[in-house]
Amino acid sequence: MMVIPVLVPLSQNIGIEIQRAKNLHKVRSLSLGALSVLNIMMTVVCVRLFGIVGCVVGYVFSLVVGNGIIMNIYNHKVVGLDMKKYWQRVLPIVLTPIVPVLIGIIANLVFDTKNIFVFLVVGIVYSLLFGLVWVKFIANAEEKVVIMQLVDKAALIRRFIN
Repeated sequence: MMVIPVLVPLSQNIGIEIQRAKNLHKVRSLSLGALSVLNIMMTVVCVRLFGIVGCVVGYVFSLVVGNGIIMNIYNHKVVGLDMKKYWQRVLPIVLTPIVPVLIGIIANLVFDTKNIFVFLVVGIVYSLLFGLVWVKFIANAEEKVVIMQLVDKAALIRRFIN
């Protein structure tokens, strides 16, 4: 719950630098400062209602609203960054790996991955699945060419060894 919302600001660090270069970072500082105070207030209330999960509620809320909504609108309308185009390019990269990750989690639950052999097999299958999904849905044409060149070299090496 705490890692996923951080992906947005981490993936947009260049936007923060552009804000600084244009001297447009005051709004970011003020809005995120206000959301930090709101985060503290929400955490105090939510921790009483939900226990330790309540701490996460305020944190996730402040990140989603501050970095996910306010900063994206600000970057798009004021800073001059095309955030619609950014998200059109980034969302497939973020969403496509969900299926392989879920399959990996299920495999980890179903198989005894404490056994080194099973661990290696599950890891190899997961890596191959993730790689195939990446090549099919995320990789651009140039990256696909590099992958095919590597596959061709591996086939050539195999032929030479045999």
